[in-house]
Amino acid sequence: NNYNDIFSALSVTESLPKNRGTVIIKHANPCGVSILENKLSSYKSALACDPLSAYGGIVSCNFKISKPLALELNKIFFEVIIGNGYEKNAIKILKTRKNLRLIDASKFTLNKNLKYNSINDTILIQSEDNEIFQKKDFKVVSKKKPNKLQFENLIFAFNVCRFVKSNAIVLAKN
Repeated sequence: NNYNDIFSALSVTESLPKNRGTVIIKHANPCGVSILENKLSSYKSALACDPLSAYGGIVSCNFKISKPLALELNKIFFEVIIGNGYEKNAIKILKTRKNLRLIDASKFTLNKNLKYNSINDTILIQSEDNEIFQKKDFKVVSKKKPNKLQFENLIFAFNVCRFVKSNAIVLAKN
């Protein structure tokens, strides 16, 4: 489960704007995602999405884990924390948690070409859904047009939605 969650977390995190994305994964499903510029606020926002599901999950940040963030991360049980590097004080704080795995993903790149799934002597090979939606990819044809903030929220939701398993939803705000 942790390996599936780790690769799911890395996939989602890599799809977010550089140096400001936080993802919390549970059972390969994002239960919190934020792209706030303030890194501590980004984590808190992702956690606020579904704090119950976050318990025992994986946190992935596409930025360096700082001491203040490490103090917040230590308040909840997580299996794995992924960051693009760690401040020395942050590592010291996080090492106080028993059985916590720390991953430095600063030099990690995902192969975005093909995805392989196998079950019971069968294999499915398909291309990854890795296109990042941008405003230019959409044409609004309804009479009522979304305002700038609504449009940004929709694009964020579309980009997160590709990682959500069936029968789940994405709610986006600010």
